[in-house]
Amino acid sequence: MLKNYCLLSLIAFVSGFCLSLLIQPGIDRALITGLLTLPATLTGFLLTERQRVRQAGMRLTNTYHRVRALSRKAAQLHQAIETMTVEKQQLTTRLHGLQNQLKHLQDQVFQRSEQLEDLVWNLNTLQSQKRQLEGTITTLQSDLQVLKRRQGESQDSGPSPHPLQPAITQLQAQVNSLRGELEHLEAQILQQRHQKEQLDRELSGLRSQQLQIEETSRSIPVKSGSTVSKPLSTRLKLPITSTIPVRAKVVSPSPDPLPLEWREFVQKLPNHEFEVLQAIVAQINPNGVLKRVAEAHLTMPEVIIDTINERAIETIGDVIVEPGLGSTPPTIIAEYIEQTRGAIGSYEPLARP
Repeated sequence: MLKNYCLLSLIAFVSGFCLSLLIQPGIDRALITGLLTLPATLTGFLLTERQRVRQAGMRLTNTYHRVRALSRKAAQLHQAIETMTVEKQQLTTRLHGLQNQLKHLQDQVFQRSEQLEDLVWNLNTLQSQKRQLEGTITTLQSDLQVLKRRQGESQDSGPSPHPLQPAITQLQAQVNSLRGELEHLEAQILQQRHQKEQLDRELSGLRSQQLQIEETSRSIPVKSGSTVSKPLSTRLKLPITSTIPVRAKVVSPSPDPLPLEWREFVQKLPNHEFEVLQAIVAQINPNGVLKRVAEAHLTMPEVIIDTINERAIETIGDVIVEPGLGSTPPTIIAEYIEQTRGAIGSYEPLARP
């Protein structure tokens, strides 16, 4: 700063000396004029320097405030990042918990489905035994009536004991024994039906819980690369309660033949599943048809929809039926509606004896 002041004073002195010498010749006057410029120069220099220092201080203060504001913003961002990290960890933990719950529910649904299949098989077996016992009882009652009629005819002819009396007593005992077995079978059938209804209710509750967990899992944001469990209809292998009959080949030729996987899919469908799929495609009371077919095969409408989708996954590689909710009927996914309609129109179930 002193060096700048000396340089500026020298320039002012020389300028004042030269100008005074040019205006009015005289060295003494010129020296006085040059010396008078030194205080003026000092005053101007000090004022300028003071103004510069003040501006520099203001800039420094502004810079300091900006640094503090940026520091507070950085702290807030850091805190927000930490909060988001904690929330992300909590959401990830919650998602893992929901996935574990979903897997547990799917295992329970699979177990209940197996139990339901066993109950349906046992119920069919008991009903078959009941029909056989009813037929046997009917036959024995007919034989007993014939023996009693013959005994009555023999008693009319004479008072001597009839030789058919032991056979009648034995048949009566067999009838009573068979009636006891029939009552026992009816009690078992009733118990099996109660167990089946209870399992149906448990399956419905488990499916509702599974849908809620899947909806909750889809609502949780996850990072790229993480996976969420697929719905039950695309992962869970549910039991199939009916055999798969062979399906007739194409009824009417089509100019645009079906792909091989669609042919295989339709051929694998049993008749009752083909009927359900046909009703869903045509949207002609699909809920009523589905309920009737499910009751006829002692199963649930959801199980029939899942088995159709399972066959579609095995052959086509994707599900084709979207289950309905409440009173909303099931529908065919729009992407596969034309192929499904073509498959239904080109194939028909074999006639059963």
